[in-house]
Amino acid sequence: MSLQPSIPSICTHPDTLASLLEIPALDNTFGALLLGTFGGLLLFGVTANQAYRYFHMYTADGWVLKGLVTAVVIVETVTAILSMHVCYYYLVKNYLKPQVLLRGVWSIDVFPLLSGISMALSQSFFARRIWLVAPSYKPLVVVAIILCIAEIAFFIAGSVKAFIIPTYAQYEDSQWLVSAGSTMAVTADTLLTAVLIIVLRKSRTGVKRTDSMIDVMIMYSVNTGFLTGVFNLLSMLFSFTQKTNLIWIAFGIIGAKMYGTTLLAALNSRQSLAAHGRGISNETSPFGVSGISDPSPPSNTIGHVPSHRVPASMLRPGHSTKEYDLNACAIELKATPLDASLSVDSTTSAGAPVPVPLDSEAEGPRFPEYNRQGHLANLDQKAWPV
Repeated sequence: MSLQPSIPSICTHPDTLASLLEIPALDNTFGALLLGTFGGLLLFGVTANQAYRYFHMYTADGWVLKGLVTAVVIVETVTAILSMHVCYYYLVKNYLKPQVLLRGVWSIDVFPLLSGISMALSQSFFARRIWLVAPSYKPLVVVAIILCIAEIAFFIAGSVKAFIIPTYAQYEDSQWLVSAGSTMAVTADTLLTAVLIIVLRKSRTGVKRTDSMIDVMIMYSVNTGFLTGVFNLLSMLFSFTQKTNLIWIAFGIIGAKMYGTTLLAALNSRQSLAAHGRGISNETSPFGVSGISDPSPPSNTIGHVPSHRVPASMLRPGHSTKEYDLNACAIELKATPLDASLSVDSTTSAGAPVPVPLDSEAEGPRFPEYNRQGHLANLDQKAWPV
């Protein structure tokens, strides 16, 4: 009985039926935006987890780094909320209202500005790292900073234009502003990554353990710069070639979320890199969890350095000292040249590990100290983050 009145009501309103038939396909517009939101929320979860681990493990970091991480988390949270609001506004609140799909909403208009801020915060960390550890490359760092400033300027202009221009069709002529911002971001990322790789390669010492740690640092640098660069490049290309759809916004959402993840991955990898450089087997990784210590006693063989897994909680520094001031740490993934006194003589066995001091004030080789129970002594001085 309930279906009979509805059938003539639809048939007697041809305008309603025509409007339903005129709804365009949303696959490459708001469907792409929805998929980009899904990917951005996944990366936001990774960023939130890494932020928790950072504040838990690196309590001795200075207020500059902690403030930077806090700002990144706040911006990432706001952008995640904005992307969800965009999807809810178009796909739920204004369901079956095709005329609304033609006009922008405030949350998507302000998104380019906040994305530019998130990118610039992450890039400033990597620029500071190179500025402090490699003074000879300061001119290139200045160029990267100028690119970051231009990037934010283009994103601000794009957001302002989005508020002024009401419809997506009219915004196509101003879409190049966001594309130019993405171009500046890709250029700055490529420049910073290339300079950092060059600096790390010049830090090779010939010692297998130190060179292995440097290789890991280079891999981190390449991966982080590659991921952000790829998504920014895709967003830029689609914004130039596919102006009538929103695929470029989907890649832009994921690319902007990559910056916070790569920043916190670089910060959280310091303990695992420091343990790797000192020959300590540590289960902590930028995305992992703390390992379990191995209770097996060390060997009594002379010259044998026992293998011991150290939990991340024991590697965490509890306080700052003048010798290891984290605020004065030039680069969070730094490896300084070896002291001349670390040359291996003929009495050193081929299979014995060579101790490598990672701090610049080391005065000769440091061998791990073990107490009678086989545990490392003075862990707060033996495995500081670099």
